[in-house]
Amino acid sequence: MNKEAKILIGITVATIVALVGGSFFFSKKDAAPAAVSDSKVYDQALLVNENPHVKGSTDPKVTIVEFGDFQCPACAASFPVTQQLEKEYGDKIKFVFRHFPLAQHENAYDAARASEAAAAQGKFWEMHDKLYETRDTWGEKKDAVTQFEGFAKDLGLNVEQFKKAFSDKPYDAIIQKGLTDGTTLGVNATPTFFVNGKKMSGVFTLNEWKNLLSEYLK
Repeated sequence: MNKEAKILIGITVATIVALVGGSFFFSKKDAAPAAVSDSKVYDQALLVNENPHVKGSTDPKVTIVEFGDFQCPACAASFPVTQQLEKEYGDKIKFVFRHFPLAQHENAYDAARASEAAAAQGKFWEMHDKLYETRDTWGEKKDAVTQFEGFAKDLGLNVEQFKKAFSDKPYDAIIQKGLTDGTTLGVNATPTFFVNGKKMSGVFTLNEWKNLLSEYLK
């Protein structure tokens, strides 16, 4: 085999490997969902319900409801963007968080339960933020519950009360309500947002959010 033939074969093999590798990467189940919007306006009664996890304006021009999964990489990627929105528009916007732990994320339901155990001591949002900020440290771990207990300590919670609330599962109804309402609303991926009742799925940039909000805040 001459030198030119060897080079040609090498290029061909490299191309095949690159294509296969690229196909595997983009077919991973945790790839961020494409950002899409829906013009339909959904029922606010299903969206907000009696959900206790609300912050921001008490007289908002815009209500953003997120159905999220604490283990979801796309949700974690959206987290700093929504934090920035809160800083810039907090006096005009109400944020609502609904649980939607996906079945393929083995630690997602326990993370939701940890947030509810923290909520029992008045620190849902603090645990919410901690879980997203540290997602890479516990997302795929077998000892995630132990780490959640460490987060409770870091946040100044009574750890024994936290453990009891977590193990007794008294707040699972809130998590299940999120799953039920989300399914009824057609949620099938996270994060899914509803902005004044209109559904948006996927990861949006800060500029995309600002362009959207400018329409509502005119």
